[in-house]
Amino acid sequence: MKTLIKNLFTFLSITIILFAIISFIGNLFIIDTYSLNSTNSKQIKLNNININYKEFGENGSPILLIHDFFQSSKDFDNIANELSINHKVVSIDLIGFGLSDKDSDIDYSKKNMAFICNSLMNYLGYTNYSVLGHSEGGEVALNLCLDFQNNINKLILVNSSGYESISKSNIPGFIMKPLYLNYPVQLLKYSFQFFHKKTLDYDIFEENLYNNLNLSTKSIEKIFKMNDTNLIKDNIKNIQIPTLIIWGIKDSTIPLDFAYNFKNDIVNSKLIFIENCGHFPFIESPTLFVNEVNKFL
Repeated sequence: MKTLIKNLFTFLSITIILFAIISFIGNLFIIDTYSLNSTNSKQIKLNNININYKEFGENGSPILLIHDFFQSSKDFDNIANELSINHKVVSIDLIGFGLSDKDSDIDYSKKNMAFICNSLMNYLGYTNYSVLGHSEGGEVALNLCLDFQNNINKLILVNSSGYESISKSNIPGFIMKPLYLNYPVQLLKYSFQFFHKKTLDYDIFEENLYNNLNLSTKSIEKIFKMNDTNLIKDNIKNIQIPTLIIWGIKDSTIPLDFAYNFKNDIVNSKLIFIENCGHFPFIESPTLFVNEVNKFL
């Protein structure tokens, strides 16, 4: 028995060490070889926080694109170019992500993120605009609609969270960062969210990982502990804004029930399923996605 325990301990120790080495090499590869693509990127300071954003197009009704957590505006670059043919497109890096500030003293609540999003659009001269939010970015968009309903023309939710409370993580940031923000774990997580693996965009993946590695352990800990979903889920029924719900039906990240919940709770809403797509329908099926958005807007 002692020999078995000893062998098991040795095996686990070697496995952990190998995993740490692979993670370190993967992260080092990203840092050493990644070249930042900052096309269309601009920065402004709002409430003493540097906010990175991109603008596409010159004319048409304005729409704000809000990405998922641990993602960035890079997610939307391809569809932003297509949407900009008919619309003025603004794509933001939420605080903590992309090239926006990541300080540990920032309020990372979705309510504050919504406030910053609205402040950005007002700064750019848009008092009325539409908003598209993906996953946890959809929750930020929902907060926008609840707090600034007179400013929002139309809402688009894409595989959005907003109902189920996510358990807070009590794991210290100095442990969470190497365990979670490393190349193999993040690549596995990213690929798991796609139905068609061949549509994975490695440029998006590597840019987002590169930027996420700049998060401090304290900021990571704060983001994981922040859980304000419960603050809005009972108020979603109060949203009167015309809403389009787009759902990659093969999503393994957000429960399909959420799509029906949004459809039932938001009175003026339409639900569209995109077949054979996972959590990122705008990457897996961009043409169909853009067509549906354009028809709605």
